[in-house]
Formats: sequence, C-alpha cells, structure tokens
Amino acid sequence: MASMFSRGDGAAASAKTYWWIGIALGQLCAFVNATSAAASTALESKHVYLPAWQTFFAYCAIGGAYGPMYYARVRRDESGGGYAWSKLKKYVVLAAIDVEANYFVTLAFRYTSMTSVTLLDSAAIPFAMALSAVALKSKYAKAHVVGACVAFGGLSVLVLSDATAKGSSTASVANAPLGDFLTIVAAALYATSNVLV
Repeated sequence: MASMFSRGDGAAASAKTYWWIGIALGQLCAFVNATSAAASTALESKHVYLPAWQTFFAYCAIGGAYGPMYYARVRRDESGGGYAWSKLKKYVVLAAIDVEANYFVTLAFRYTSMTSVTLLDSAAIPFAMALSAVALKSKYAKAHVVGACVAFGGLSVLVLSDATAKGSSTASVANAPLGDFLTIVAAALYATSNVLV
C-alpha cells in the first residue's frame, strides 16, 4: 500500500493511479449518499424518524478510519511543535457543523420529497463558491458565476413549486417548504465545513 502512495520514477503512473482512486472514491461516496437518501425515505414512509441515529454509524466509520491516522500524526509531530494538536479545535468545530448539516438533511426527508432534498442539497456548491470568495478571497471566472446563478435560479423554482404545489405528489408530503428550508440550511452548513477545512 505504501508503494502506491510513493512518488518515485513512475510519477506519471502514480498520478494516473491517484486519478482512478479519486474516481472510485467519488463513486463510492455517491453510492453511499444515494443509499442513505433511499433509506431515509423508506424510514420516513414507515413513520420512523431518527435523523441523528441514521448518521451515527457513518460517523463511527469515519472516526474509526481517520482517528488512528490523526493520532499517528499527532504522535509524529509532537516533537515538531504540536501542529496536529493546534488544529484539533478547528476540526472539532468543523465536525460539529458537519454533524448538524447531516442532521438537517436527514430531518428534511420527514417533510419533503427525496427529489427535493437531493436537488436542494446541491446548493452546497454555490454556497461554497460564495463563502470561499468572501472568506478565502477566491476568484471565479464569469462562467462559474453564471453557472452558480443558473443553479440558484433552478433551486428557487423548485422551492417555489414545492411551496405552491396543490394536488400533486409533492403536496402529499408533510410540509414541503419546511423540508426545503432544512435542506438549504444543511447545504449552507456543508459548504461551511468544506470551505473552512
């Protein structure tokens, strides 16, 4: 495994390997998100509401995977000035923000449709762009800004259609505007945790 991450004579081959690993991990994340959304919808249809408990196992897995690596870095860097310990407070705050984002998006399934949650959750991208422009002074091309505006326009149309739906499948959910609001709050929290990491 260590040879896969070393940069030696085969730097080009190693870069290609990293690219494929990135693609595979991205697909795994997409699969886990889709499975989580389907599970949330299935639980909601059975009137089971456990937004915090549903994400508990995911956070246990993340902690089990990254906790030992972080501890090893702390142990390694103790003689070098405590770099890792100084970042721990920041990571704890960002983890709390991420937990709240997951809580809100899972709770949103109780009030709105899976389609609305999935689409509105993608608002994290324009939110991340805006936050990184303010907090990190990032610059974006005109095409990026236009894309973010188009995405926000589409999200606005979705929220308005959920708010005014009568006699449709969307109207059968408990409170679509509240679910949409919770999802937008979750997207903003996701953007915050991603930008400030």
